[in-house]
Amino acid sequence: MFKENYDAIVAEFGEKFSIYKCEKNAKIIWPKGFGVYVVWEISSSEDELIYVGMTGKFKKKVDGGYAINSGKFSNRKNRWTPYLFQEVQEDGFSFRFGPKYSNSTIQFDNRLELDAYSDSISYENLRVDFFKFSADVDCNCGYTPSLLEAKLLTEYLIENKSLPPANFEI
Repeated sequence: MFKENYDAIVAEFGEKFSIYKCEKNAKIIWPKGFGVYVVWEISSSEDELIYVGMTGKFKKKVDGGYAINSGKFSNRKNRWTPYLFQEVQEDGFSFRFGPKYSNSTIQFDNRLELDAYSDSISYENLRVDFFKFSADVDCNCGYTPSLLEAKLLTEYLIENKSLPPANFEI
C-alpha cells in the first residue's frame, strides 16, 4: 500500500519530482530549491526506503503574509546528525546514519571516523528522490513540505509498524 500511495504522489508532482541515482565516487548534484527528499537503498529485488526528510518551511511574516525560510536541498550535504552524506574520497562516498554519539558536538567532531555511524550505504547503491516545492502555495499539489514528509512517514509507519531505518521520529 505504501508503494502505491508513493507512486500516486509522484504522479501528482509530475515535473516537480525527480530521481537522482548516486554514483560510486561522485558528489550529489542537489536540485535548487526546497521540498521533500527520500533516500532509497537500491537492490536487485526491491528498493528499501531508508530516510524521508524535508527542507524549507513556510513562516509567517510580520505583515501577515508568508515567506520561505533559508532551507534548501543543498544544505543537506552539511548535516552530520542523524545522518551524513559522506563525500570524502579516501573513505568512499556513502550515506551514513545511526550516529554513535548523542551529543551533536561530539558527533560533529567524530563524523568522519569509520565507526561514527552504525550504518552505511555506498553511493553506488543509493538513490534520492526529490519532491520540489514552489514558494507559491497554490502550486504544490495541496502539500507543504512538512505535510508531505509527515504523510509519507505516517503511511510507512502504519504499514511497517516502524519508521525507516534512518528516521527517528515523525
